[in-house]
Amino acid sequence: MKLVLQITLGILLAGIVTAIINIAYVNYVAYEADRFLEQQAKLLREKVAAQKAAEKQRRIETFKAKYLAEQEKKARMTINQAERQKRERAWKSYYVTPDECRSFKNDAHMVSCVNHKIDAKKEFDRLYATGEMIIPPPSNNSDNLFNLQ
Repeated sequence: MKLVLQITLGILLAGIVTAIINIAYVNYVAYEADRFLEQQAKLLREKVAAQKAAEKQRRIETFKAKYLAEQEKKARMTINQAERQKRERAWKSYYVTPDECRSFKNDAHMVSCVNHKIDAKKEFDRLYATGEMIIPPPSNNSDNLFNLQ
């Protein structure tokens, strides 16, 4: 009987040891799974943060490009306006309306005067384009700037 009791206790002890080992293994697997999930969540957070940072940088670069393009456009407009004013001053100093063309006598006379101005404008454009035109400095009298002949 003592042998039966020893065998039973041995089996019971083996069962308890197996259960303890099983519980320890399950806890270890759960711990490793939890650690793995935390690592994956951290990687995902880092990836999302990197995407947000890249998107923010892209928006900044887009805004910067638009801003620089707008500034360049304004600068070109200012330069073009200054060039037009310079050309207008040069034209005003170049072309003087002949006295006989200040008032028209008839249609043929008007056509002749207009043709004279067109020919002078063509010659002016040629001289201005080649750089042979002497351009006067801007005057302080702004009324004179828009006084067309």
